[in-house]
Amino acid sequence: MIQGTHSTDASVAPAQDAPAEFPVTRLPEQASLAQAVALVADAIRQAVARRQSGLLVDARAVGFASPSLVERQRFIRCWAEASAGRVRVALLARPDFIDDERFGIVVANAFGLAAEVFADEDEARAWLRGSVTGSGPAGQAR
Repeated sequence: MIQGTHSTDASVAPAQDAPAEFPVTRLPEQASLAQAVALVADAIRQAVARRQSGLLVDARAVGFASPSLVERQRFIRCWAEASAGRVRVALLARPDFIDDERFGIVVANAFGLAAEVFADEDEARAWLRGSVTGSGPAGQAR
């Protein structure tokens, strides 16, 4: 069993960093796409309940293939509903997961989710703090 602070599935849980500037959820390599989506939605709901303004999700270790555009649209809608416009989400992803056209970010904005994707954790944290307005295709500040 993978250890973590919470889980929607008994066999997979994210590692969650101790409370600091923003909560950080690190998705485990063993998580399936469906499990990862549920874990992130749960972390977003927890951030909303705790009145936290941002959440850093580290998906760089996941073992599944890069999601299709349809899969991205579906899970982003789920996360937007969980956020209810109250939590900003910075997603850390491997460069091969980051769409050059930024489809996921466009969808997130359409659903009312303030989100950005990054390859660099420092840039993700800066965006959550509000010192960076956006990211480029590989998470480089514009």
